[in-house]
Amino acid sequence: MPKRGWFTVKRQAMTVDDRDPVGIYFGTTSGEIWASVDQGESWNCIASHLPEIYSVESA
Repeated sequence: MPKRGWFTVKRQAMTVDDRDPVGIYFGTTSGEIWASVDQGESWNCIASHLPEIYSVESA
């Protein structure tokens, strides 16, 4: 994640998977989806320029 940033995340726009280590995913109201495959130690923006994200699910 950027060192400085302001994100708004709706309650349904965050989820985790059942892998080990746990993956964490969330979508922002500014249209980005962020993912961490190491339990939040590091983050990558995996999608951007989307409409406001209302919910995220892992498969």
